[in-house]
Amino acid sequence: TAVNTPAGSGLTGGVASGDANLSLLTSCAVGQLLKWNGAAWICSGDIDTDTGDNISVNGSAVADADFDDTTPAAPAGAANVRWQRDAAIPNNVSAYVQDVAIVLCRAATQLDIVNDNTEQTVFTCTVPANALATTKSVRVELGGDFLNNTGGTTTLTLRIRFGATTIYEDASATIASSGSRRPFTLNITLANQNASNSQVLSGVAVLGTNGGATTGIGNFGTDEIVVDAPLFGTAAEDTTADRDLTITVQLSVANANLSFRRHYAKAVLE
Repeated sequence: TAVNTPAGSGLTGGVASGDANLSLLTSCAVGQLLKWNGAAWICSGDIDTDTGDNISVNGSAVADADFDDTTPAAPAGAANVRWQRDAAIPNNVSAYVQDVAIVLCRAATQLDIVNDNTEQTVFTCTVPANALATTKSVRVELGGDFLNNTGGTTTLTLRIRFGATTIYEDASATIASSGSRRPFTLNITLANQNASNSQVLSGVAVLGTNGGATTGIGNFGTDEIVVDAPLFGTAAEDTTADRDLTITVQLSVANANLSFRRHYAKAVLE
């Protein structure tokens, strides 16, 4: 009995009679495989014709995915998610996730402004072009403490700048002398107001009282504070370009016993 392997069958090794040693065609070039062209099996390049890059997770479509060797550029306000074997091998899969909170900047070391009455930057963060779109915001948290052990009253001036605009500036009420440090907290949000060139700033700055705590600083047992100030300001910076958000402080006198310390700060895009 004959075992036939005619052209287009994709097989080889047919015989007119006896045992046959059948196999797939082995004449395809490196990188080719057998494909059905509608009439016959032929050698053809291994080409992915699905260019949509569409995948879904739990039934929900991923915004964009790339199965090539490059990572897609995430749009403003989105974060890249990558699956990568190791640093030497290109990405196997990469995608971006829209509308997630992203930490833009973080300061995790102590900065001490002491014996200096000039304006000093305690935190700055570059907001990337288009990151705020028209309705997004940047939230800043800053924690620190203040010492006035000069023997007299002093003040602390706070400034907040966005781009070339001083969006907030004010000096505190007078702060009495004490050998104990006072806790300081600043929480602000800068948001685009339905346009890429219109911003509003709101938040609060708090300077607590000295002493009182069994451990740490600040007096949780009293409702007295030195400063509890809601903040508000506006700007008209073009956020289609990079813009710096900067926080500065200025001591009223230069004295070795007058100090402002920043312990941490971070800026989160939301």
